[in-house]
Amino acid sequence: MIDISLIVPVYNIPIPFLEKCFESIIKQDKTNIEVIIINDGSDTKISNYIEKFAENQPDFHVVHIKNSGVSVARNIGIEKARGEWIAFIDSDDWIDEKYLSTMWDKVKYDDRVDICISNCIIDNGSSQVENIFIPSDVVEFGKIRTILIGQLISKKLGGYYPKHIAAGVPWSKIFRKEFIIRNNIKFIPDLRRMQDNVFCFEAYCKSKSIVTVNHFGYHYRKDDSSATNRYNDNIQKDFDNYFTEVDKIVNSLIDRKSLYKSAIFIKRMMSFHSYMKNYYFHPKNTMNDEINFLNWSISIDNEMTKNHSNNIDFKLMTLKEKVFFYFLKYKFYNFFKLIYKRNEKWKK
Repeated sequence: MIDISLIVPVYNIPIPFLEKCFESIIKQDKTNIEVIIINDGSDTKISNYIEKFAENQPDFHVVHIKNSGVSVARNIGIEKARGEWIAFIDSDDWIDEKYLSTMWDKVKYDDRVDICISNCIIDNGSSQVENIFIPSDVVEFGKIRTILIGQLISKKLGGYYPKHIAAGVPWSKIFRKEFIIRNNIKFIPDLRRMQDNVFCFEAYCKSKSIVTVNHFGYHYRKDDSSATNRYNDNIQKDFDNYFTEVDKIVNSLIDRKSLYKSAIFIKRMMSFHSYMKNYYFHPKNTMNDEINFLNWSISIDNEMTKNHSNNIDFKLMTLKEKVFFYFLKYKFYNFFKLIYKRNEKWKK
């Protein structure tokens, strides 16, 4: 049986990035692996490059599909995988030669482990910084899982939060395939935001054993022109769809359900930061200020009413979150407007 299946979704990535990714894969010192490239409707130039590169690599298998999004591509990769373990790599990132072998050495003799997590290096073109998902002195499974789940729903819950990227990414880790299939954990194609976050959250919640390795083998290429700053008049709907999926997972749990629901309510309210940045106070929002305030105010009321804000657990909030929540609850519209508009000017 193959040890690890490495799944690489590709959609119109610049060839130099793709080449660096593929070259890093073939330099792995781990043997008995397969590489499943899901070409998600890339243009002819990229498609031809993928085929040509894979021709001389017996461990590379290419699957061509019409453009369907990264969630569909990864799900197809999971279905095609023959390995005992599954790893994901984004096609504009790369890995060092010991990336897979370091995690494999940690899990190969332990049938109880469902997930192994390593650290990563963030590369923004001009500098590199290390990102630690789990502190190396945390080894007890319960604590590891609490920290991971906390990173996805509450900065205070787990007691530790990474400096740069939280653990809601499928890369920089390996998943036991049998665990993924048995629990029917999939990426959700209809989600426009945080599909990775939902996948990882469900995996962490349903796992029975998670281990870590203190190795910085995954290089994440950070794109500062990401969608996080773009105008989006559907952003609240996108987040609502995300929270609907998270609620489904929490409702299926036996323990800590009430605690997680309290944390998720806080995250719902903190999401107004994105709503204000990407919609309400974005320069491309040309709505009349009076109407904008009315819509903003109604949205806050709906969340407060729906989530019973009077029962909020303030112990799950950081000081900054408490301040943000206070100004939001009492609708300091002009204060937020000034802050977000000023930040927009500073960016220019």
